[in-house]
Amino acid sequence: MDKLFRPYMGRMQAEAQVCDKAAFLNLCAREGIRLSDTESIDDFSLRFRAEAAERERLETLAQRCGGSIRILRESAGERLRSALRSHAAAGAVTVLFSLLLLLSSLFLWEIDFREHPDGLPLWELQGALQSAGLRKGAFLPALSPELLASRALEQLPELESLTVNIRGSRALISAKGRTERPEPEPETGSVRLTADRRGVITELRVLSGTALVNPGMAVEPGEALVVPSATANRARAEIRGRCLWEKSAFFPSAAREVKATGGRKVIRGLIFGKRCIFFQRGSSILRPECGKMYDVSSCALPLGLFTLTLTEWENGNGEKTAPESIGERALLQTLDAELSDGGELLTAAMNRSGGTLTLRCECILPLCREESAEN
Repeated sequence: MDKLFRPYMGRMQAEAQVCDKAAFLNLCAREGIRLSDTESIDDFSLRFRAEAAERERLETLAQRCGGSIRILRESAGERLRSALRSHAAAGAVTVLFSLLLLLSSLFLWEIDFREHPDGLPLWELQGALQSAGLRKGAFLPALSPELLASRALEQLPELESLTVNIRGSRALISAKGRTERPEPEPETGSVRLTADRRGVITELRVLSGTALVNPGMAVEPGEALVVPSATANRARAEIRGRCLWEKSAFFPSAAREVKATGGRKVIRGLIFGKRCIFFQRGSSILRPECGKMYDVSSCALPLGLFTLTLTEWENGNGEKTAPESIGERALLQTLDAELSDGGELLTAAMNRSGGTLTLRCECILPLCREESAEN
């Protein structure tokens, strides 16, 4: 403990009156006592500075050399007082930071949407939760997850369930949309089957009712195929036929290239709640055409640092041919969706005319649809 506090106990200026000054200095060096500003007064007097904690040891060494120590001036622990002041400031900062952390833990600073239905825009779900009282900076003890979910569900009838979990200063949101259940088929009423597209019947399997067509016959859209019979009020059948399927997609024949001018500006700032404080103002980019990229970093406190990067660009003079793969991919995806219900592809051809792509296919597809026989 003495070694720990010795540097903070101040210094002193003393004068040693000994018979042999060299022997006194050698003894101080051997004992590890540091002397500074050493000054010889006469043949038997030596003036020096040392730490105040070494006073007793110096008096002992002076007596061994046949002399004594006289204290000229002694500081009153300036280093100790300065150290205490610095430690007090550091302690105050630590206590203040701890209080800020404790205070920030009482508020909500992050909302994480773990799951939400594709048919519901995220901004609409966020608006419903904000109107219910869930927003960044909300006082956590005043929030009830069950009440928040109930209020938000009243505004979003398309949701089947909504779960709000609060963990620390973070809220986890999980929303599930309603599953559309097929309407029950009516038990009463006559139902017939009609053609929903033009084609030639290749397969016909009647489950109930009376067939008005045979395989090999050409049918037109809306033509009756199977009608109810005396024993079956509802016509049922599996009918497939050879059809011509055609779809078109438009894409630009040329596109103008965008070139970067090299102008770039980075603006940094501080976010406090809903307010932004910019560290610098203005931008060297004067053109309105520029790309913006935000980078926001947050912490446990209600603060966040953000970086806004502006990159200037301009329209190039040259033109280049737009890729056709985008239009082809869209047409093929539409064809796959058409063939997903038991369809079969026979032939296909892709034609381009100007900026239009046309996909013509010969397929075997289901031909019938249900209609009320009472109309």
